[in-house]
Amino acid sequence: MEIEKAIKLLKADKNLISRKVTRHTFYEYEEAVQALEKQIPKKPVWRHDTQLCCSNCGAAVYRDVHWNYCQCGQKIDWEDEQ
Repeated sequence: MEIEKAIKLLKADKNLISRKVTRHTFYEYEEAVQALEKQIPKKPVWRHDTQLCCSNCGAAVYRDVHWNYCQCGQKIDWEDEQ
């Protein structure tokens, strides 16, 4: 299943069951969606034209250290970055 489709299904399920489950379960759906969203690669962003940072949390990322993932769990898209 594609990540985007899984996110869409979880969000739809969460909306349907929001009145039938505990608040704890409701937040578990949110956490699952957030975890899946981090699996969609995002390009790092430049800060002050000198530092590449995670577009999710803002932490500095280095291609030689953070090969595929930032410390926050965001998948990094290094394509086109030098």
